Amino acid sequence: PQALSEIEDIIKQFDVYMIKVCGLSDKTRIYHRRHVRYFLDYFFHQRPMCLDTLTPKSVLQFCYRNIKHYKIRSFGVFVYSIRCFFKFLQFKGAID
Repeated sequence: PQALSEIEDIIKQFDVYMIKVCGLSDKTRIYHRRHVRYFLDYFFHQRPMCLDTLTPKSVLQFCYRNIKHYKIRSFGVFVYSIRCFFKFLQFKGAID
């Protein structure tokens, strides 16, 4: 479906950003891509990707729902991946 291709497109753009702007290693980028893909799939799996629908409250609720699946350090990496993605979106001009 269209939503899945939109997700893959933005993941590819995010990966280029992580390489060229952030200079992140392959291993780090693998984790970030995995976490962000899961995040985007949660919100936009069955509908077009509209980043304006993401609110701080919905993002926090998503994180709280997923905390039980991770150890504390791993959850920190998970949240950091989401933060990096939002920095990318801000860098790209997609969000304020």
